[in-house]
Amino acid sequence: MRSVTTVVLAIAGLAPLPSFPGAFVRHPAIDASVAERECLSLGNDMYDKSVSAIGACRALGLHEVERAGGVEWVYGTYGRRWLLSPTDTAGETEVVLFTKRGASRLQPVWHYRYEPEMLRSVVPQVAPVAAGALLLSIEECANGTGGCAQSFALLDHGSQTVVRLTFLDSLNRRFPGGIRHGFQVDVRTLRGSLGLYYDKDANCCPSRIAEFSLRLRGTSLALASLELRRAD
Repeated sequence: MRSVTTVVLAIAGLAPLPSFPGAFVRHPAIDASVAERECLSLGNDMYDKSVSAIGACRALGLHEVERAGGVEWVYGTYGRRWLLSPTDTAGETEVVLFTKRGASRLQPVWHYRYEPEMLRSVVPQVAPVAAGALLLSIEECANGTGGCAQSFALLDHGSQTVVRLTFLDSLNRRFPGGIRHGFQVDVRTLRGSLGLYYDKDANCCPSRIAEFSLRLRGTSLALASLELRRAD
């Protein structure tokens, strides 16, 4: 699991060394009805054995992801609560990404456990790229005005490679300190946008919007085109 520092750097528009949230898993396929109503044991626990659960883990529903690579994808969300000390508790949300195997079986592929007090949402998306590989996007959105960041990985016949966000390096060189609240990229079109701030801009209101397209070069997402416009 990534550190809070890595997430904050990404949301601020700074490109850390390649990393990826959560963990890829190897687990037998399960019935969809089980994934819909029960939590799975996929490892990578948030806390050590001294922390006890409060109540039972709750299944919060399955969500469709667009078909990619000839495969249907869904993700499930699950909620837990933990007793950290006699006076301190914490919530946890787990996201599990599945591929569909037939009409009623789901294969766990990846999961991520996070504290909802820090992140508002974590959403996976999958799209096909060249040579039969798939591009997996994980969007993490912070609570409040923290904005959203995305991480990308290439899935290629059972292997996973983290994608470096070289376009962020390019944008930060062009606009030092201008990216405050992350970015959004459509994983299928590789088109995205972000707000660009001047020093005098209020936190809510960037002066400019950068709209860009990206190109996948090996294991890097590079800037292909860039247009600036005044914010509405």
